Amino acid sequence: MHIVVLSTYPEKDEIHGKQTVGSASYTKNTLLHLTKHYPEYTFSVYAEHFIDKNTEATSHSTYTQGNTTIRRSWVRNNPLSVLGSLFTAIGEAKKRQTILLLPFEAYTFGGILTTGLLLVTIAVLRHMFSIRIITVIHQVVSDFSTLEKNRIKRALLSAGNTVLQYLLLAGSTQYVVFEEFLLTQLPDKGKRGTVIPHAVESLPHITQLKARNKLKLDANTTYVLYFGYISPYKGVADLLKQWSPTPGYQLIIAGAANPNHASNKEYMSYVENVQRLASEKNVITTGFLEENEIPLYFAAVNYLILPYKLFMSSSGPLSLAFSMGLPVLLSQPLSVYAKSKDIREALQQESIDENALTIDMRLQCIPQLEAKNGIYSRLKSFSSRMQTSRSWDVVAKQYHKLFSAVGRV
Repeated sequence: MHIVVLSTYPEKDEIHGKQTVGSASYTKNTLLHLTKHYPEYTFSVYAEHFIDKNTEATSHSTYTQGNTTIRRSWVRNNPLSVLGSLFTAIGEAKKRQTILLLPFEAYTFGGILTTGLLLVTIAVLRHMFSIRIITVIHQVVSDFSTLEKNRIKRALLSAGNTVLQYLLLAGSTQYVVFEEFLLTQLPDKGKRGTVIPHAVESLPHITQLKARNKLKLDANTTYVLYFGYISPYKGVADLLKQWSPTPGYQLIIAGAANPNHASNKEYMSYVENVQRLASEKNVITTGFLEENEIPLYFAAVNYLILPYKLFMSSSGPLSLAFSMGLPVLLSQPLSVYAKSKDIREALQQESIDENALTIDMRLQCIPQLEAKNGIYSRLKSFSSRMQTSRSWDVVAKQYHKLFSAVGRV
């Protein structure tokens, strides 16, 4: 089966790259594992050019890796470029009588104008040419109250988001979300939706002692890791404001600015504020982690903390924690993870109350949690169970089943 893909995509020899966001690495992992389990799959990926900041030149190239041909054919925030690639991708899908796969994350293709034009065009062309389109929706936002305090701006954001969601559904034969709660937040309440969990990426096994020695971390300290791009909705600044320097505990902020928002002055001011707060609280900051550094940090720490202000997507860092059997601490808005059947069952199997995963972001809550009998080992076992239930072996089979069903329509 051949699948046409329109998506952001990492650089040639990378999974996690500085110039792309989470949907890029996830898309590449999806294609790699599908071809691993189903060698009959082939893919055409229409991906973005990477612009050299020094020369302003774009990386025009076409290359093949395994069963996948990557054509770097569009420039982010360039409507003509993005629409041109869309027409080419739809033309190939129509000619081959196959599926167009569209992984969608806000601002991937550009700002409001580019994204709006793209989604309207997809919706029109899907119906005009009977194209079968599967959209993988990486984010579903249903509440802007934590993101925007100005009532007028919040109302405008909500209205625009509703339009975006209707356009996404209009342009989709079927769509995928990563958690069951997200399915209920879309206008059609999941009628054409499928839940395929965010797969757990496989990381090399490293002992905690070896990882700490390599990173020059203290052997007797309890380390708590925040990992990922620094974004207001992820609550990093709030976490830092509540964090108190305490002997025996250390917070690590492993992340940098999101490249999709690097030209936004207000956003970059937020990133600078986070860096300043971290310095004031003697919190370790690493900046962007290179691909070979990620397993070291996840092996070295005791907990992953997700202080997010709202739940709008299944977390890539959470899946990395599952891959290492690392206990996770979630903010209260993320308690809805427990609505997903596999997470709920894993918690029950480890006799963990759903509320045990969620804490407020004060440091004092971690010792209080640790005081509960055996909770640390049970949280580790919970993550290990999720590693199995959300492995790429399981998830690839679910994508294969969906592609086969839609391909027969």
